[in-house]
Amino acid sequence: MLIESKADLLAALAESTGGEILLAPGNYGSLKLRADQQSYAQFDSEVTLKSADPANPAAFDSIWLILAKNLTFDGIKLDYTFAAGDRQWASPLKIEGCCHIRISNSIFDGDLAEGIDAVSDEYGTARGILVVGRETTKSQHITITNNEFFNWMRAGVFADVDDLVVSGNDVHSIRSDGFDFITVNRVVIEDNHIHDFVASPDSSDHRDFIQFW
Repeated sequence: MLIESKADLLAALAESTGGEILLAPGNYGSLKLRADQQSYAQFDSEVTLKSADPANPAAFDSIWLILAKNLTFDGIKLDYTFAAGDRQWASPLKIEGCCHIRISNSIFDGDLAEGIDAVSDEYGTARGILVVGRETTKSQHITITNNEFFNWMRAGVFADVDDLVVSGNDVHSIRSDGFDFITVNRVVIEDNHIHDFVASPDSSDHRDFIQFW
């Protein structure tokens, strides 16, 4: 079954017990899955949301997962657009207290700031992905692999995460750090191509490829 709208996607998730859900090209807006309010945010076996056409991926403005389990995104596009009032630490893709989440073969397409100041304007803003715990629940078994990140303040921030894999990603055109790690355990970071950061010469950003706080 080919999904062509957000309403159809939510209905398919509600009925799924595992396997692939194929997404037609198009923009699916903002997706929020919260397991303490939606039973279909947690699955007993892996559910994969996959673009039917890798050359024309299904796009999301934002994705927010709370306490979700066994969910994979394959070949999608996170398409962030800066809006007046957005903070530099905004996170269009946020994972909180989740378990067994994989994002692979996807595009994290950021945006450039406008109307902030001379140091920020026309440079990447927001964070491509934020993975954190939620209250007393850590995020666990998170895999971020073979994705492209560009035009962000930071590509990714990972805090309170156990069993994390960040591999094979292409990270470029970033204003500040590539990947930041805080209170993480059992982490594999390998085969990432991190290169060609872009920031104002007047910025005080460190522009570290990988940083541990």
